[in-house]
Amino acid sequence: MNWLIRISGILVVVGTTASIQRSGPTLPSDVRAEYDRIQTKLDYNSDVKPILSDKCFACHGPDKAKQQAGLRLDKAEAAFALLPENPGKRAIVPKNINTSEAVRRILSKDPEEVMPTPASHLTLSAREKAVIIRWIEQGAVYQPHWVVGVDVGGTFTDLFVLDEKTGQARIVK
Repeated sequence: MNWLIRISGILVVVGTTASIQRSGPTLPSDVRAEYDRIQTKLDYNSDVKPILSDKCFACHGPDKAKQQAGLRLDKAEAAFALLPENPGKRAIVPKNINTSEAVRRILSKDPEEVMPTPASHLTLSAREKAVIIRWIEQGAVYQPHWVVGVDVGGTFTDLFVLDEKTGQARIVK
């Protein structure tokens, strides 16, 4: 027998085993399994950017001539902005997988909606989908490339190597 009890304004079911699902999109079982395996904070440069670079940047990257739907995923401010072709929607809403259009598109089975598009001949694995979804849920923190801000002198054309003894980068002449 099940009983409903109101505790501080919340209805609680007593006398049965219930499973509580997280709110948000229903994940396919293979994506859910991968999603549940991710227990650490994801790093944009090592975990997310390689996926976006391989599977998304061809159509949604820095090359303005190849951009589709007016969307750039390589820059946070563009990925978080309102989508020009989908009024009221945003590709990525940090910490909100329910309203992130990217999540809806990567999980879609509709060939007119799914990303990457079938015409691209690219697909995301269950793991890659899970990484993107978990990263958005964790706040979708974009990070600059690790080289940005490193001042070791020299010019762009100089060759730098890491000195194993000192741990410092140095210019090779």
